[in-house]
Amino acid sequence: ERIRSNIGSDLHDDAGTTLSQISFLSEIARNEVLAHPRQAELLLTQIGELSRDLANSMAEIVWALNPQQDRMEDLISYFRRFANDLFEPSAIDFEFVVGSESQQAMRLRADIKRQTFLVFKELLTNILKHSDCQRVRAEIYIENHTLHLNVEDDGVGFDTAQRAAGNGIGNMRRRATSLGGSLAISSTPGSGTRACLRLPIKERGLIRYLNR
Repeated sequence: ERIRSNIGSDLHDDAGTTLSQISFLSEIARNEVLAHPRQAELLLTQIGELSRDLANSMAEIVWALNPQQDRMEDLISYFRRFANDLFEPSAIDFEFVVGSESQQAMRLRADIKRQTFLVFKELLTNILKHSDCQRVRAEIYIENHTLHLNVEDDGVGFDTAQRAAGNGIGNMRRRATSLGGSLAISSTPGSGTRACLRLPIKERGLIRYLNR
């Protein structure tokens, strides 16, 4: 019930807002196409970008809900594809370290998959936009009934006191706390940044093993 409610809220916020933007921009573009074709072209480009973002968001929700994709190894594969697609056009060297093979056979609840991915996505997107780094290292594993996700870069860093509410940090922390976990970010200007996500997985039904 909680998972359905959370995903329904995400759909309302993400899809509803984006579709409203597309509708609004489409109406403006229709009115501008003859009098101001250059402006109409820019609006259509923006509509295309919003549509692609929405399609990706819907694909992420479908993946999170797919019971055939709920093992830890599926989450890892999804992370790899996203990171490779994101960093491939850049010169950033990405390294991904994962837990043991026995951990990869574990199955995760849909909301754990989705929220963990959204934090991972936000962290990597911020790194690409703001860090000016050369290397990124991500690590994911399970230890002491806790899912650990660590992401670090060797970029310019930032003052966490000044940007605690910026770059989606507050939103990522809310995602973590909604599942009883935490997100810690350490950084100083010139020293790179390290983010550590911790999610408890000891509650019944949160994680289970594949039938062999």
